[in-house]
Amino acid sequence: MAVQRVNITLEPELFEEFKKYAYKKGITISPFVQAKIKEFIEE
Repeated sequence: MAVQRVNITLEPELFEEFKKYAYKKGITISPFVQAKIKEFIEE
């Protein structure tokens, strides 16, 4: 599978909140965004 890099714009506070919870669980933003995109497409 080829990887395409894209930039996303997030509110700094929102990203900090994400990091606070996600990094404790070993989740990084790329796999999280990919999973959410797949969920969105399947709806």
